[in-house]
Amino acid sequence: MTHSAPDSPSNSKPLAILKGTAIAVWRLCLLGSLSAGFLLLGMAIAHFYPHPNPHRPLLDTAIRLGRGGTLPASQSPPRDVPSPASSPSPSVSPSESEDGDRLPTSAPADSANPAPAPEPLSVTLPSDVFFAPASSTLNPDKTELLDNIISDLRNYQGATIRIAGHTDNTGDARANQELSAQRARAVAQYLTETLGDRYQWQSVGYGETRPLADNDSDLNRQRNRRIEIEIQPK
Repeated sequence: MTHSAPDSPSNSKPLAILKGTAIAVWRLCLLGSLSAGFLLLGMAIAHFYPHPNPHRPLLDTAIRLGRGGTLPASQSPPRDVPSPASSPSPSVSPSESEDGDRLPTSAPADSANPAPAPEPLSVTLPSDVFFAPASSTLNPDKTELLDNIISDLRNYQGATIRIAGHTDNTGDARANQELSAQRARAVAQYLTETLGDRYQWQSVGYGETRPLADNDSDLNRQRNRRIEIEIQPK
């Protein structure tokens, strides 16, 4: 009976090395398959369940910066901005509410800015029409002009009516002042007899002290001989 000779140590060593190499290669293949599988699984998850705020890849960002671009603004989730607190409405008592519903019956008087007084009205009449030279007697035939003024004065009941007489510088100054006062009183008396006491009457004589023009001509002296009626409405 013949027996095969046992393997020599020199032949067993190459087999062991080959076996170890095969095992290592198999493990590497297995590891590569698992890595590829995990990679595919991750891609599938990213496709079906994308991130709500995706970021650009770092490589893409670096390329954009190299071209002179700018970094994309980071997208932060929106914050809940609190609405401004509403200011409480002022409380109104029932009496104030009722007063607010009522319309004012009259506007309050503005004591700081009172209404300006109405401007006085003035009428100038030539004395020569009503009086003879150096006379204070009213000519009854020349009162038609005064009658026309009376119709206008009826619209100013309660007004203050001031009648002033003026003369030229002919003669004595004191006599001229007295003559002008008498003429003013004569006109006031005529108006009072018609209009009554529903007005405030005043009469004054200025003589030659307030001329309208220089007394250097007959025309100017005639202008200075005058009766002025001033009406101050109430």
